[in-house]
Amino acid sequence: MKHTSFITLACMSAVTAFTSFSDVPKLPTEDPPEGALHPLLAETINRGPFRAQWASLVTHKIPDWYLHDRIGVTAHWGIYSVPGWTKRVDKPYGIGYAEWYWQWMTAYPEVREYHKEHFGDQPYDAFIDGAYDRTLGKKIGFWTSDFNADKLMKQVKDAGGKYFLVTSKHHEGFCIFNTTTTDRNSVKMGPHRDLAKEICDAARRHGLRVGFYFSWYEWFNPHYTGKGDIRTYKGCKPLTDIDKDGKLEYVDDYIIPQIKELIDQYHPDLLYFDGDWNHSYVYWRSREVLAYYYNQAAERCQTVVSNDRLGGAKDGLSTAWGTYGDLRHVEYFANVDKSRPWAMWRGFGNSFGWNRNENPKCILTPLQVVQMMVNCAAAGGNTDFNLGPTGDGNLPAWDSDSLTAMGSWLGKNGNSIYGTTRSPLGTLQHGRLTLQEPTSTLYYHLFDWPGTGEIVIDGIASKIQSAKILSTGKPLAFVQQDAQVKIRIPASALDETVTVVALRYQPPFQIKAPWLYPQTPEFYANVQKLRKRGITLVDYHLHIRNNMTPAKAVSRISLSGIDSGLIENHGREWPLSDNEKLADFIDRCKSVEMDNERKLLVGIQVNDRDWYKQIDPDLLKRLDYVVADTMIMGVTKEGKQQRLWLPEVKIDDAEKWMERYMAHNLQILDEPISILANPTYLPACIADQYDKLWTEERMKQIIEKAVKKGIGIEIQAGSPFANLRFFQLAKTMGAKFTVGTNNFYDHDKIDKIGLWFDLIEKLQLQKSDFWTPAMRPLK
Repeated sequence: MKHTSFITLACMSAVTAFTSFSDVPKLPTEDPPEGALHPLLAETINRGPFRAQWASLVTHKIPDWYLHDRIGVTAHWGIYSVPGWTKRVDKPYGIGYAEWYWQWMTAYPEVREYHKEHFGDQPYDAFIDGAYDRTLGKKIGFWTSDFNADKLMKQVKDAGGKYFLVTSKHHEGFCIFNTTTTDRNSVKMGPHRDLAKEICDAARRHGLRVGFYFSWYEWFNPHYTGKGDIRTYKGCKPLTDIDKDGKLEYVDDYIIPQIKELIDQYHPDLLYFDGDWNHSYVYWRSREVLAYYYNQAAERCQTVVSNDRLGGAKDGLSTAWGTYGDLRHVEYFANVDKSRPWAMWRGFGNSFGWNRNENPKCILTPLQVVQMMVNCAAAGGNTDFNLGPTGDGNLPAWDSDSLTAMGSWLGKNGNSIYGTTRSPLGTLQHGRLTLQEPTSTLYYHLFDWPGTGEIVIDGIASKIQSAKILSTGKPLAFVQQDAQVKIRIPASALDETVTVVALRYQPPFQIKAPWLYPQTPEFYANVQKLRKRGITLVDYHLHIRNNMTPAKAVSRISLSGIDSGLIENHGREWPLSDNEKLADFIDRCKSVEMDNERKLLVGIQVNDRDWYKQIDPDLLKRLDYVVADTMIMGVTKEGKQQRLWLPEVKIDDAEKWMERYMAHNLQILDEPISILANPTYLPACIADQYDKLWTEERMKQIIEKAVKKGIGIEIQAGSPFANLRFFQLAKTMGAKFTVGTNNFYDHDKIDKIGLWFDLIEKLQLQKSDFWTPAMRPLK
């Protein structure tokens, strides 16, 4: 298993029908000719309908059942399940993968010492048929003596799982299926059982779809590594020239035959790959494998799913991760592009394989189990919880308890997960939304219980017809005014984990949420394109005004894939006029719950030139960044700051005014700010003199000082002065850039937001060209 590392969705800036991400185009990278097909796969590939080319494979439609079902259960089960141990990880989401035991025997002193204490010098492969454990005084092996596939599949079904997937072969190379390629399998040794068949048969008896995980590479297989004697790799057989090309090759004569056996014998509904990262998709022939899998399934009228672990960025070719396959499969962390189907994959603790040394503090509570399922569904993803059976086939207590918690909650609230799509309004203050369009129902999952006796949802333009507690059917009183719905709720939560409020609406579902980015295929395609280049945009210029709230700023993040920095104006004449108000603003922003990887950044826009003398140093440390906007300048004779965007601003001598303005801007750059907004602004009365007043020499003075001070230069979506000449010069001089909307509502139109993408493309900006909070001189 390799740790992988959120975009999500977005909304509209006007009242419009809610739509899904299905219209977002997939963007293939390079697509080399398929070349000579492997003879075991060629006949089926040539029959079609899919060819072994990405242009063909990306047309494969992920099945409706997968998007509907939302909840799956998987299991990591192999030789590593016998020792079942790795060093303890002290924090949740830490990577403590016990299925890597063999690798950790050399990498981690703790595992090496554990093995020596318990098993002495016995090799890893001794676990297959039994290794003597000194501390237990007996042999333990991969005997699966207590394993009952029917019992396990019933547990999965009772837990609310809709599909099951098991490791057919992990990186250790031991197969739990019947294969002719190696005797290193559960039929020939160990339990002497076709465990894959038992699991598939039992799953289908219980109405579950079923599939396999399969590792491309094997850590210590001499055929793969080119090192060692096959006799030291238990069960390994000499390769035969299966593809008859005169060469003996790991992929062509071992891996491809194994995958074909899996598909042909068991007809898996899901096929998830792993262990691909050392080589490209051409090396693994993964395009051929997918074409064979899809075509064979089509001939059986079976709809199937594959994941995206189909080849790393090797040999001059792009990675397949996040681009190809039917879904993006991620482990523990969900900071990925969610504009296409995706699934969260994790154990109930910090390991996939059984770890008898699991830290109890890192095992999910029932509340966390439920919240995980809700979080994934609200972000348009599936949840694949993993079990780690022991070598005898028993589940550890925390796996059984977690399955029970799942079933208890889904049995009453499953309609809020199954068949739903992502939240149309992102993350809300008290929880998460899912939408079920076929039943015209919006579900509000309450993660915390408001003390006000009501919950409020802003942005729903559709008429709400009824509200009730989902688990009990208890009707709730509500009031709807314009696009805001207020729902009266009981004094306390009705569920031990997450209570769900179901709102029936008059279709079609419509929203009115001008604080969100526009939902268009063009917008998402641009965000996705940048994500593939490693660029995640951050709107650092998002004011808490025009009904914007911290919760809505978080919604913006979860819906758009663009992170948010929320700011308020600081100064004597402005909302944050003293330390108490500043502290309250920071507290409000930082109290909004987000997922475990992303945060709402918090900053201020400073308007007084002595601002840093007014702020308590401890409050200053709590800020992520500071913005200064050149549109607020100096002080008039009356002691008022000049707001240069106002129409009453009059200038008689443009050149003389420009000299004063330059001094003002350079003074700003001498302050401990992070971002300079509107770096070449001009009042409307002299805007037509831009090219004359903003000479290259003046531009260079601004840029040079910004570069020297580590200050980001903002590309503002709503600015009429996003001058290409200035930004080209800034890039040449080594400036760092930020983006911002300065969120007056008309700035959020697609033609305005499009300015970001247009300039980023014209300037050919890379990840390294963007300013980040880590550069902030205040830290």
